[in-house]
Amino acid sequence: MGSSGFSARLAGMLGLPFAFAHHFSAGNTVPALELYRSSFQPSAVLDRPYAMIGVSAVAADTSERALRLARSGGLSMLRLRRGAPQPVPTPEEAENHPYSPIERDFLDDYLSKVVLGDAGEVRHGLEDLRKRTEADELMITTMVHDPRRPDPFLRAGRPGLRPHPGALTATADPQEGRSARVCADKRHDLHGNCTGCRYPPDT
Repeated sequence: MGSSGFSARLAGMLGLPFAFAHHFSAGNTVPALELYRSSFQPSAVLDRPYAMIGVSAVAADTSERALRLARSGGLSMLRLRRGAPQPVPTPEEAENHPYSPIERDFLDDYLSKVVLGDAGEVRHGLEDLRKRTEADELMITTMVHDPRRPDPFLRAGRPGLRPHPGALTATADPQEGRSARVCADKRHDLHGNCTGCRYPPDT
């Protein structure tokens, strides 16, 4: 696990919460959380382990559409890994990209880490992941081309699996290709400003 193993053990020994990027290294999620929990020592911060995992999820009206949308994020991540980041591409651009065999393997691996499908499939996938990892909290990230469409993912929520009321999430602005902040009721602009918002933007 490398550095993630060190971080897990250190967080446990110090009695701190632990967060792991499942969407980047799914195979190491359970081992890292087990190491964290086995190393945990109660502290003034926590009396028991508390773990959060980052999860990539894409929901749409159909499983096929969710997969099509998710490919945009896969191509965007591929370009980032190659040192050539660009705005999130359209689904058409992702479908027509001339992938090399190595790039196709990368895309398939990326998509295998994404919880995707219709609302019911995503709800089931997230709940299954939470049970398998025994995570206390899931941090959901969704990288698609157009975040201004009504988000079907929100319909996947239910008691016990719902957004934290003060959570802020990053989305790509299709016009600028930059990050905007989204809170419970209002949209932060590209500079993180939001009028009348009780949850300040991350700084």
